[in-house]
Amino acid sequence: MKQNKAYMAVIHTIFILLTLSFLLPFIIIVIVSISPESQITTYGFQLIPQKIDFTAYGLVLKNAGVLFKSIIWTLFISATAPALAVMVNALMAYPLARNDYSLRKPVNVLMIVSMMFSGGLIPTYIIYTQVYHLGGANPMLYWLSSLFSVWNVILFRTFFKGIPAELIESATIDGATQPQVLFHVVAPLSKSIVSIQYFTSVIARWNDYQTSLIYYPNNQEYWTVQYYMQTILQSVQQLKASLEMQGLRDTSEAPVTTLKYAMCVISIIPVFIMFPYVQKFFSKGIAVGSVKG
Repeated sequence: MKQNKAYMAVIHTIFILLTLSFLLPFIIIVIVSISPESQITTYGFQLIPQKIDFTAYGLVLKNAGVLFKSIIWTLFISATAPALAVMVNALMAYPLARNDYSLRKPVNVLMIVSMMFSGGLIPTYIIYTQVYHLGGANPMLYWLSSLFSVWNVILFRTFFKGIPAELIESATIDGATQPQVLFHVVAPLSKSIVSIQYFTSVIARWNDYQTSLIYYPNNQEYWTVQYYMQTILQSVQQLKASLEMQGLRDTSEAPVTTLKYAMCVISIIPVFIMFPYVQKFFSKGIAVGSVKG
C-alpha cells in the first residue's frame, strides 16, 4: 500500500513538472509581449519584466474597427467552414469504408494519386480566379478551398472501418437506408473523430492568413485577423528599416519583437477556449464491445 502511494506520488510529480515545462514557453511569450522592446534587445527574455509596456497590443488595437471586423469574419469562417468540410469528408469516407462499394478501389487510387501530385500555387490561383471566379469580391473561396481533404477522408474511412459491422447489418435488416445508417448509427459513434477534425480545422482556419494575402489583399472586408496583424507587423518593420537607413532616430524602441509575441498571444486564444471541451475526445474512442454475441 505504501509502495503504491509512493509510486503515485512520483508519477504525479513527474506530470506536474512536465506541465510546468509546457507552460513555461507560453509564460515567456506573454511576458515578452508586455515588455518594452529596448528591454528585450538589451537583456533578452526574462521571466520577471523590469517594466510593463502594452505598446505592442496598442498597435494591434489602434484600428479597432478593422480589427473587430476581421475577428468577426475569422470567427465566422472558423465556425462554418470546418463544419461543412467535416460533413463532406464524412460523406465521402463512408462508402469507401464499405466493402460492398464497387468503386472503392479506383476512388482510393485516385485520392492517393492526388496526394502525391499537386499543380502548385500558380495553377491553383488561375483555376480559382479565372475558372471559378473566386477571390476579390467573392468570399466563397474560404469555404471551397478547404471543403475536401484526402487525408481527412482517409482518417474518417479508417475510423468508420472500426465500427462493428453487426451494428450496420442490424440497422439494415430493420429497414434503415444507407443515409439513415450513416446519420443514426455511424455518426453517433464517431463523435471523437468528428470533434478532433473539427477542432484542428478551426485552428487552421483561425491561423490562416495566406488566403487573404493571395486572393483578398485589396479587400479589407474579407481579411482574416491573422492577415490584419501581419500587415501591422510589416508596417512597423518597414518603418523601422526606413528610419535606420536614413539615420533619423533611434529605432530600438520600435516594438517589432514584442509585436510578434503579442500576435502569438492573440492567435492562441481560441485554442485555450476550445481545448478543454475537445481534449476528452483525443483519448476517447468508440465503445468497443457494444455488440454482444
